[in-house]
Amino acid sequence: MADTRETMRVEVSGSDLAGDYVLDERLDDGSLVLRPEHPGEGQRYTAVLSRGEDGIVCAQVVEAPEAISQGLTPEEAKANVSEALELALEWRRAEGEAVPKPTQVSLLSLGVETPTS
Repeated sequence: MADTRETMRVEVSGSDLAGDYVLDERLDDGSLVLRPEHPGEGQRYTAVLSRGEDGIVCAQVVEAPEAISQGLTPEEAKANVSEALELALEWRRAEGEAVPKPTQVSLLSLGVETPTS
């Protein structure tokens, strides 16, 4: 049986996400769900960065919540959470725990009503 996967080269300006991806799914809204063609070669995980009231940037990996760190700048927080992720994955392997796979992440903006005083 012939391989009918559609692959594409993705180039993202100013990003390290460039690479070959396999089309997983075409959504009704026209967007594409892609996954890395060679997932064993440098998994890409998603980190959420948020700045606290004190100005410190907190970073946490979505797929491995135990990988959490902070920094004075987004760049420092990214470097620190990358190290935390490496340690978390190392710990999971040593303990025989499942190593998480990168997931598709949707970003939402949520609003809540705040009571007036």
